[in-house]
Amino acid sequence: MAVWLIGPFLVVLALMLLSWWRAARQGSRLRVARMNGARSEAALSDAVAEAVTRLRGQELAHRARVDALESFIVQLAEAVPAGLIVVSPEGHIRLLNKWATQWLRVPEPATGRVLWSVEGTDALRDLGTACLSARTRRNGTVAGPQADGGASYPVATIPLTSATGDIDGLLYLIDHEKVS
Repeated sequence: MAVWLIGPFLVVLALMLLSWWRAARQGSRLRVARMNGARSEAALSDAVAEAVTRLRGQELAHRARVDALESFIVQLAEAVPAGLIVVSPEGHIRLLNKWATQWLRVPEPATGRVLWSVEGTDALRDLGTACLSARTRRNGTVAGPQADGGASYPVATIPLTSATGDIDGLLYLIDHEKVS
């Protein structure tokens, strides 16, 4: 009676051995894949580190170009034979050459201050408002500060536009020659 159980038992045993052999074979493949994956992760990590180093180098080179350009713009502003003021549309000072700084008596640092908050700049504000609304150059004369004897100076106000055509600021060129 137990003989008929031996056949199915052997079949089940054979299936179990086959499953165990396949699992062992699959496990060795997984170990190899894990080892290869570890190598791939190390290679990926090296590639990311190299890319980050390259980006840092590019960022430093870009920063050096920006610094050189800013220095050039400041030197150019100082060489202009006129007072030069660059403001945002809201009136925040972006650039002021020495003559304009002394003429307006703006305390250092001037960058970031609102030009309209400086005493004696009402006429500049009015000229700038007219320039912004017309979106074109406006010329006028502006009386200097009281310490200057209130002399009038010719001023050209020019809108500065961004690459998209939006007005990004105003440029004031103030002639050194007083108007009589």
